Amino acid sequence: MTERLYYNDSFKQDFKANIIDYFEEKGKYHIRLNKTAFYPEGGGQPADNGSIGESKISYVYEDSGKIFHVGDKLPSKKIDLDCKINWERRFDLMQQHSGQHLLSAVAKDLYQAETIGFHLGESSLTIDTDIKLAQKEIEKIETRCNHFIYKNKDISIEYPGDNEDDIRIVKIAGLDRNPCGGTHLKSTGQIGIISVIGSENYKVGTRFHFLCGQRAVEDYRFKNNLTAFLRDKLSVNNKKIIAETNRLLEELNNKSNTIDNLKSQLLKYKEAELIKDAEEIGKYKLIINSFDNLGFTEVQELASLLVSVNQRIVVFGQQDGKTARMILARSEDIAEFNLNPVIQKVMPILDGNGGGQPDFVQGGGSNPDKLPEALSKVREIILKSI
Repeated sequence: MTERLYYNDSFKQDFKANIIDYFEEKGKYHIRLNKTAFYPEGGGQPADNGSIGESKISYVYEDSGKIFHVGDKLPSKKIDLDCKINWERRFDLMQQHSGQHLLSAVAKDLYQAETIGFHLGESSLTIDTDIKLAQKEIEKIETRCNHFIYKNKDISIEYPGDNEDDIRIVKIAGLDRNPCGGTHLKSTGQIGIISVIGSENYKVGTRFHFLCGQRAVEDYRFKNNLTAFLRDKLSVNNKKIIAETNRLLEELNNKSNTIDNLKSQLLKYKEAELIKDAEEIGKYKLIINSFDNLGFTEVQELASLLVSVNQRIVVFGQQDGKTARMILARSEDIAEFNLNPVIQKVMPILDGNGGGQPDFVQGGGSNPDKLPEALSKVREIILKSI
């Protein structure tokens, strides 16, 4: 049985231990020690990492009561090994885990909100409550949590029974007693700060997204830098950033609508111009054109606009750098003419391929110099088919 040093001293950063068992799997060594300060993944808390001798430990897990440390190599000796926890990571996880206990306790104390879900990840931290909480209530919970941090309340471990095999209780003085096997700080002051960065309705209750300690500091630093950037770009003070952003978004939306209207007018003008130059083939109008000053989306819209009227066939080419594209379209009343075989015959000229519906096909290729030849080939096929 491995002695769990982290149970009574979560601040132990290094220790000496002996290897009592190991096995190899997929190039990794799963090592058991006679004692360990490494926390195995469980209870919502990620595993520690660090080193055992010269072996780098990337993961720790528990299986049937046995703790295994996953390393990149087997240490050269088995006795009196120097073992070391990645302390920066461990302290971060303890800040998050202790912060979660505090947040859950305050939510229950203020609003009788029970925590029914908890996730502690490498960068994210959430709890789920069994009742919905309003924004003002969430802000009050956050404020009360930080008051407990300022008061630096003791966080301690208790065993109600006579030995450590009994239930392990994590206690926040004057606020909370909760069964937990994870690693924790010695006082609420060591949490540093709790910042609720978001919330949402989740199932029957509310999901909190929050950060503790250094994670919260880094988040504040990022947001302060972002605020400073926006303040300088918008030439307003911090309090007016939101109002100025909304004003600019409204202005942008108005300009976008104006652009859409102008684009629609331009396409109608192009439509009239193309119809004027269309080739008469019996009762049909054949419209062939190549574009290098319109985007492909606009070319698609123009083709759709033209064939919305009966008895029209459109053959468009479009060049964009080293890419050539084609669109073939027809009015619905020319139902006997399937354009798919046409595009299949023509696209090899452009070193490309294409396809679509019988009345609207498109394709692309990497040989734009051959676009005039491809357009001419389509015209030839259409004249033979109609």
